[in-house]
Amino acid sequence: MPSRWPAVGDFLRDRTAYAFPLLAGLRSHRVRRSVASMLGENLDPATSVVGIDIKVLAGAVFAEIVEDTQLADDMRQLARNLGVDSHRLHQAVAAAHDGGPQQVLGGDPMASAALALARAASHSPARIDASTIQACRDGELSAAAIVEIITWLSIMQLLHRLTCFLMVPKRPGSRGLLPSNASDG
Repeated sequence: MPSRWPAVGDFLRDRTAYAFPLLAGLRSHRVRRSVASMLGENLDPATSVVGIDIKVLAGAVFAEIVEDTQLADDMRQLARNLGVDSHRLHQAVAAAHDGGPQQVLGGDPMASAALALARAASHSPARIDASTIQACRDGELSAAAIVEIITWLSIMQLLHRLTCFLMVPKRPGSRGLLPSNASDG
């Protein structure tokens, strides 16, 4: 794992399809390498139980709930680079507020359960209740899938905190996850 920018961004772009330009603003090489390693490992399709597309959608839900336009731009660009359908992304973001993830992703129960979990866990404090647990059961989310989603949301929280800490200015023309022309920096 490289430690300096732009080599870290190049590594991430090769491994995950997105450079995560937020990391360029970190002064500590150790922190940059650590976060890049987490991103690289968590976006590895060979080891994902739920699938990278579901993780990206869960990240989009998180960004929408915490109202982080920078992270929303990053998730939108990651989705675009990975070929995640923009309609599915839009549905996931809309479901973040209306509680309707059951209708997302063509009625796929596992994906809907994953997004219901992401929606509930993204709030502070988390809003995991009996209906969230039932959605996970109905979607037959395995323990490994639940851990993977919660771990991914923890990484999203880390990126969100880094964005706040670094006080990354809002990109011109950015309005959250709904249509924008963000670029992969």
